[in-house]
Amino acid sequence: MMPDCPRCGTRMSMDDETTKLVEYRCTVCHTREVEHRTGSQSLRQGSPDVA
Repeated sequence: MMPDCPRCGTRMSMDDETTKLVEYRCTVCHTREVEHRTGSQSLRQGSPDVA
């Protein structure tokens, strides 16, 4: 399930996916979130927007 952007509330899109992480990016405000995978669990971490 795609997460909503914590900054503007728009649904984020998947930017990149590997076996260890999934990266989501907001198409409106360009906020990026990285979800780290650890086995069957995943940990989501927000990243500040880089201008």
